[in-house]
Amino acid sequence: MGLVTGRDWNSPAALVQAIVNGLPRAAALAATPTTAPTAARRVLLVIANQDFYYREYGDTRRSLEEAGVTVTVAAARRDTCRPHANSGQGADGGLVMPDLAITDARMADYDAVGFVGGWGAVMYEPTYTGVFDNPAFNVPAAVRQAAGRLVEEAVRGDKVLAAICHGVTVLAWARVDGRSPIAGRTVSAYDGGSPGSTYQGTHYADNQATVRMQVERLAGATMVRGRSMGNPAIADDDVVVDGRIITAENYDSAREFGRVIARQLGR
Repeated sequence: MGLVTGRDWNSPAALVQAIVNGLPRAAALAATPTTAPTAARRVLLVIANQDFYYREYGDTRRSLEEAGVTVTVAAARRDTCRPHANSGQGADGGLVMPDLAITDARMADYDAVGFVGGWGAVMYEPTYTGVFDNPAFNVPAAVRQAAGRLVEEAVRGDKVLAAICHGVTVLAWARVDGRSPIAGRTVSAYDGGSPGSTYQGTHYADNQATVRMQVERLAGATMVRGRSMGNPAIADDDVVVDGRIITAENYDSAREFGRVIARQLGR
């Protein structure tokens, strides 16, 4: 390419085009204006005010934000959320101030909703009518109704509906047109028990009512065995995608859980 000067062209635009035309193909492509970036995707993460599992929140959020996803946090109350002890929080205690109360959240503002695990997730089980031994888990009916509305809005809007660990019980107890959104689906979840409660006149001690029982018997879903996805030696990759529903086994799976949600939003 010879020397091109402004005197050879009657407009700045013509000068730029001449330079681009004379460049090698790769350089010309680099000089071509790029299209505007896609609008940022938005995810609502729901955590409990008491006993959410910190890593399932923190690692999931980190993966989402690394992928350019905007994260908003909701809880039963717009008040400090306290994680389970020894659930991966740092020296600061892992306290989280949610951005809004779940009753103020609407799926029209988000592309996905994710329910974080920990025993506190039971406060969002939409149709549960029992009483938990831990009073912190007994919330106003409006809170459970709001969680159920978010699930229904996500399903009807064909948005991503996600849950990790004990958070999958929220989907098990939700109902859309009379059925759980995970009915007939395959999910991954915490293969352990729920906090003690009294339900329909029967008392269940801590861990007596299992997550598997709720997922399979109550909701009609299939729950995979722990560490059955990918590498059987670890749970890091135990994330299941079934349609627009994404579920993960536990805190070890949280990083991949966030990555998978981000990938699904990019499709």
